[in-house]
Amino acid sequence: AEHITLGVDKSDQNLRVMRQIMLRELGLLESTLRIVNKLKPITEMYDLAQNSKNKKKALSEAQQHVVKFGGHLLSSVLDVVYYCILDNSVNQMYVADYLPDLLAHLSSQPLAGKCVTAMLSTNMELQETKITRREISIFIDKLRSSKMNSMYLSLLQSCCSCEGNGVDGNQCKVAEMLFEDTNDVVISMIVDFNKVTPYDWGSSIYIPDGVVVGSPVEGQTLIDKGLPDLSLAWTTNAIELSPLGLFGKLSVRIAELYKVESKTNVVSLGDMNPDKAASIKKAKAKAEESQNQKRSIADYFIHEMFLGAEMCMDRNYVAMHKLDPLFSFESLVSVMAMDVSPKVKAGACRLLFCLHVDRDPQVGTKIPCLTRTWSEIMKNEVPPLPYVEPARQNVYALIQHLCSEHIRAMAGKRWEEYSKYILEMHKGLITFNFYGTVERLKDVIIPTIEAIDRRKVDYGKSKKSGGGGKSAVMTSSDDLLASMSGDAEEGGLEDE
Repeated sequence: AEHITLGVDKSDQNLRVMRQIMLRELGLLESTLRIVNKLKPITEMYDLAQNSKNKKKALSEAQQHVVKFGGHLLSSVLDVVYYCILDNSVNQMYVADYLPDLLAHLSSQPLAGKCVTAMLSTNMELQETKITRREISIFIDKLRSSKMNSMYLSLLQSCCSCEGNGVDGNQCKVAEMLFEDTNDVVISMIVDFNKVTPYDWGSSIYIPDGVVVGSPVEGQTLIDKGLPDLSLAWTTNAIELSPLGLFGKLSVRIAELYKVESKTNVVSLGDMNPDKAASIKKAKAKAEESQNQKRSIADYFIHEMFLGAEMCMDRNYVAMHKLDPLFSFESLVSVMAMDVSPKVKAGACRLLFCLHVDRDPQVGTKIPCLTRTWSEIMKNEVPPLPYVEPARQNVYALIQHLCSEHIRAMAGKRWEEYSKYILEMHKGLITFNFYGTVERLKDVIIPTIEAIDRRKVDYGKSKKSGGGGKSAVMTSSDDLLASMSGDAEEGGLEDE
């Protein structure tokens, strides 16, 4: 301990890498991985208890002590493995040979999932050489038996991309294997245009006043009729997690599941009759358990949308064709327009971009354009701005309108996770030349500058989101840029 200077060694990357290499060369990393292999029966006993109807009586007292001790040992060993592979591609490739052993502990050890994610998210070589149909099949089988645990969707998501780039082979494998049987794994969105809610789009420089012949608006039905009724439905062998078991109906409306909840007053039980207080406490505990299950389903669907986006990233048309029937353009735009939690809006925005916007015939343009043809200069006194052909100029008018409204609202306020994906959508549409007039560019530049000015933002009060969770709040433009470059943790930045 006398040779370690706290706060200095952590910042010395070369020293950390040397220690990681030393642990591998001395055989300590191999020893820890062998222990992980030998402790697989501990996780099997844990799974047996968790899947039993009576969890307390599933294992004997001696077995419970063994599982508890084995869990502590596993946690310590996996901690060593994690810090040996962190930002070290050589050690990651070494540990990848033991990947099935790590996957065996996913249900009982969150650190096992953390190790797998650390390897997959930063090592393209590992993704392309070590992740096969066997590993993806393990993920999907565990997802199917986990009663809709969103952690496995996150692991599948990490298989689909690496450092912001899609891994084409893995994207296709996940898309093909995940949709072989959607029971227990996929939540479907039901779009009902027979029940619509009128929506005032207001005056907009993007949405034309009427139908423009030869230049249609994608999602014109949303302007003409309003927002459709959106519901979620899924099938599962676990009755308690079915829509009927949780909500007492075959499907649940998105507006109900993700509504922005107001704070409720806490009732004091101190002055009540003990029997009455115990009865209220018991009912409250039962209601809280049911509420947690509903939140779990809500969180699962959000992760499903983010997984879909990763599967489609960089125009993977195999995945796109699988997801097109599940998530229509109108349904995702409707989610963005609804008064629901920012987290589900963020998932819808991300999926909308990867599935419906970033695809043929969009072509990106490098800005600024430093070279021009002589014929173009001779034809126009003022060089024209790059703009898509007239037939496509209004196609994403609804998205542009929603982006414009949200970015204007960001000025002087705390930013949410949704803001990150709105700005990514905005950037994509600019790159694809959908802002080819001076009026539209002014609507891009001025609100963006005002949103970046954070001088009048009050960071003193914490902000809560709907759906029972904490809102992911971006406290500055630096935080948002960090999250967009992958430095921020998944799900946004929490309040300080």
